[in-house]
Amino acid sequence: MARPGQPVGGRPLPAAVLRVVAGADLHCDAGPESLSRLRAAIRALPAADLVLLAGDLTANGLPAEARAVVELFAAVEPPVLAVMGNHDLRGGAGDVEAVLAAGGIHVLRSDVARVEVRDAEVGIVGTTGCRGGFHGRPVPGLSRAERRAQRELVATEVAALEDGLQAVASCRVRIVLMHYSPTAETLQGEERRLLPLLGCDRLAGPIAAHEPDLVVHGHAHQGRFDGHIGRTPVFNVSPAGFHELDVAA
Repeated sequence: MARPGQPVGGRPLPAAVLRVVAGADLHCDAGPESLSRLRAAIRALPAADLVLLAGDLTANGLPAEARAVVELFAAVEPPVLAVMGNHDLRGGAGDVEAVLAAGGIHVLRSDVARVEVRDAEVGIVGTTGCRGGFHGRPVPGLSRAERRAQRELVATEVAALEDGLQAVASCRVRIVLMHYSPTAETLQGEERRLLPLLGCDRLAGPIAAHEPDLVVHGHAHQGRFDGHIGRTPVFNVSPAGFHELDVAA
């Protein structure tokens, strides 16, 4: 199982522990203030086996912003994997995804990746997720057509998680990477009226059934850092910079 990582003072981690560094909501607009802030955060990254980015890498979904993100992470040695957030989708996801992928950032869109780390096969299931609501409180103000489209999107995202977790079932470590939250627990601190816009509890179904080792999401800037779905730890890595997570292998 995963737990929040602690600084290890440069000592190598035990072979049975993987160090994951995760962040989200970079909102890079390629401007000088944004670049200065992100350069400082990336320079301070600890040693890691994997770097996971839980969406909203860009501010407006523009290729120029995606190129800036690629340049920022160019010197990061571990594999960098990402999912798209709602900001990344603003300008047409195809261009942003293509720029990130060409720059060495592995973008998962309802897809899986397998990475060999410390002699362990790590399976990462990556998808954006979706809004949808919690505990029977749906997204307000939608038309009938919008409600139908919302139901279809939720069903598509749930199916992507189910298929992905089945695909990585044989991996020693299984991680879910998404933008929206699958649990209201990590949304504590957000305004109650905003909760339906920050995630959907139907996304928790495949996670509860397959019990991956770790779930990472973003999007909830004022939310709580940690929560659970059944026995699976869930971390909201949107607040304040990058976060270290140790995962037992």
